[in-house]
Amino acid sequence: MTDSIRLLVINPNSSDSVTSALRTSFDQSSPPGVTLSFWNPRSGPAGISDEQTARESTDACWDELIGEDDRVLGKGLEGYDGFLIACFSEHPLISALQAHLTRHSSRAKVLGMFHAAITHALLLGSKFGIITSGTGWEPALTKGVASFLGSPNSDRFVGVHSTGVGVVELREGDRQMVKQVMECGSKDLLVKGAGVIVLGCAAMSGMESWIKQAADGVAVVDGARAGVELLVGLARAGN
Repeated sequence: MTDSIRLLVINPNSSDSVTSALRTSFDQSSPPGVTLSFWNPRSGPAGISDEQTARESTDACWDELIGEDDRVLGKGLEGYDGFLIACFSEHPLISALQAHLTRHSSRAKVLGMFHAAITHALLLGSKFGIITSGTGWEPALTKGVASFLGSPNSDRFVGVHSTGVGVVELREGDRQMVKQVMECGSKDLLVKGAGVIVLGCAAMSGMESWIKQAADGVAVVDGARAGVELLVGLARAGN
C-alpha cells in the first residue's frame, strides 16, 4: 500500500468560518488515500475583494507559514505533497509559494481553485458561467478566464454573476437571503446558456444543492474539490 498523499488547503483570508465550510465539504468524502489539512492565517483581511487585500493576505500567509527567513522551507510547509490556494482568483500566493518550493527543491505543487475549477468546467459541458461573491469581481474574473482560455471571445464562457454578498456574509449571514441570491445568480447564468456553473468563492462550498434546485440540469463545479482532485493526480504521477 502506498503512503497517503498529504495536501494542505490554504484559505488565504482570516475567516475561520470559510475554512470550516471547506473542511465540512470534504467530511467523509475525501479522495481515498489522501489526508487533507485545512488552514487560514490568524491575521490579514477577513475577505479578499481586490488586489490590495490579495497582497495583504499573501503577506499574512507568508509570515505564518514561512516566516522572515525564506532560506528555509518553513515549518508550515513541511510534509505536504501539494497545496491548494482556496481563493477564486489569480491569487499572488500561488506563484510566490511555488517559486519558494522550487528554490528548496520541493516537488510539491501549488494550485489555485480558480484554475482548477475552469479546467473541470471545460470538461463537463459546452458553456460555463461563474457565480461569485461581492460586487467588483466581474472584470478581474472575466480577464482571468480570457487569459486561461487564450481568448477574450471564447463562446465557452457566458460570464460572471456577482451576488453582491461578501465572503464572510456568505457563511455567517442570513441563510434564506444567501440562498435567494445564489438561486437568482444561477438562473441568470442558465438563461445566458450555461450548462455548467462554477462556484466562484471558497465560501460557497456546500451550496451546490441550491444551484441544482434553481437551475435544473446544470452541472456544478466546486473549485476546492476540483483542485484537490487535480493535486492528487499530480502527486500520484510524480510530476
